[in-house]
Amino acid sequence: MLHCGQGGYSIHHRKPPGIGGSKDPVMHGPSNLILLCGSGVTGCHGWVESHRPQATDLGLLVPRNSLALPTDVPVKRWGSEWVTLQHDGGVLVGV
Repeated sequence: MLHCGQGGYSIHHRKPPGIGGSKDPVMHGPSNLILLCGSGVTGCHGWVESHRPQATDLGLLVPRNSLALPTDVPVKRWGSEWVTLQHDGGVLVGV
């Protein structure tokens, strides 16, 4: 995904589960989770949280109020192609 060179990584929910979490297995599944450097306030994870419109354009965020599932929204890989993340952990390239 993004790469700023900072150490440390954290898991980012593309479509936020919301306050109180979610029992929907998609929320915590491979199509909705990406690994980003930094934390929610540093590195690329911090960039996503503070640049939400741009992160949405890159597929790094799926708006909570959107009817789209994470599998419907391609993600731009760092310096590479667009991919679609699947519920089973697979990746479709160039979609």
